[in-house]
Amino acid sequence: MTEQNIPYIQPSIEGKLSKEKRDEIHQIVQEINNFGISQRQIIYLIYQLALQLEERSAMLAIIKAVNENREKIPVEKTIEQAPKKKLIMN
Repeated sequence: MTEQNIPYIQPSIEGKLSKEKRDEIHQIVQEINNFGISQRQIIYLIYQLALQLEERSAMLAIIKAVNENREKIPVEKTIEQAPKKKLIMN
């Protein structure tokens, strides 16, 4: 089958989400935040979610935005990298 003969499947994207669907998404975001996810991890998560989109133009636009902005988000220090505090006793 050539590329011309492959049928295009219209993605099933909702135009507007119901309150219930928005609440579900909000719960997912809260659960992700409960993991203590960093800003860089959020950007990578957005990238990974974009790859799941059926709408190619939306996927490419989101990936482009992520790639243009990911370097602007600083790498967070881990506990091992953080400077040690000094205890001053009087």
